[in-house]
Amino acid sequence: MPEVHSSRLRVRYAETDAMGVLHHGQWAVYWELGRTGLLRERYRSYAEIERTGIRFPVVEYGARILAPARYDEELEIRTRVAELGRVRLRFAYEGWRGETLLATGFSVHGVIDADWRVIRLPAEIAAALGAAGAPHSEE
Repeated sequence: MPEVHSSRLRVRYAETDAMGVLHHGQWAVYWELGRTGLLRERYRSYAEIERTGIRFPVVEYGARILAPARYDEELEIRTRVAELGRVRLRFAYEGWRGETLLATGFSVHGVIDADWRVIRLPAEIAAALGAAGAPHSEE
């Protein structure tokens, strides 16, 4: 089973909507928090990766909201590498409040250079993320 990275945060007031719950679009921000935390833990910070000329643009993402999160609740974002391809990555996410699963989601990222050309995922990054138990694909 793939290793999971855990990030903790509190829902901020500005992130809630008129109904007093976490705005649905905020999950994408939380997924980014989890993803960048996982990269830092397994390899290096996203800023350091970008300085080498490598980028991981989001090409697809989504969230399924199962229960609401509210202002000042502490949440845990669990992130794992769901798939490693030659030119793309897929991350999977879960948002938890204690023992309650609030949301699940995913993001798919291309692998490009600083000139926006598609490149192969560098072997050392693949090795670092693959060591987390992620399955490999041909894409």
